[in-house]
Amino acid sequence: MLVGTSASAADKSIGVATFDGNALMPGNGVARQVWAMGTASIGNSIFDASSNARLSNVTAGDGSNAGSFFYDASQTLRAGIGAGTNGPGAFFNDSTGTARLLEGVLADDSGASLSIMNTDATHTLADLSGRGDGSATTLQIDDGSGTARAIVGFGSQSGEIIQLNNAVGGETFRAPCTGAACP
Repeated sequence: MLVGTSASAADKSIGVATFDGNALMPGNGVARQVWAMGTASIGNSIFDASSNARLSNVTAGDGSNAGSFFYDASQTLRAGIGAGTNGPGAFFNDSTGTARLLEGVLADDSGASLSIMNTDATHTLADLSGRGDGSATTLQIDDGSGTARAIVGFGSQSGEIIQLNNAVGGETFRAPCTGAACP
């Protein structure tokens, strides 16, 4: 175990590191866990035997914007969960580090959402969102080009809707039936 401080004007910090290669954990003397507090943040990280970060937890010095971040063996950020000033959320990335699943709740509880992204995160494939007071909920499913193909929703002012669109975004079905799409 190592306990230390840094008094440089640019980066004042204190920290504790624990190492493997001892009676508690076999290994080669690699730092496996580090706790640190600096002028801007407080956190800890857990490392694998190759000195790769696998889990990092951090919060701003004032306690805001806390988050936990998970890395795979190749050091790709794969997931995170946090509680930022705009509300709590989570994300899950694929093996390239591209965001594929996003979740969040607004800080004022006025809404929540879940989004599924395509392989390069340029289009939302499915989005489920709802107002916190229950006055509106929507599920939208898009195709690979980003065209909305199915929309199902409820709004306390607009009522229920089911809408299907063709590949160019033209409405082909709507219930309740209104306008030109009615049979």
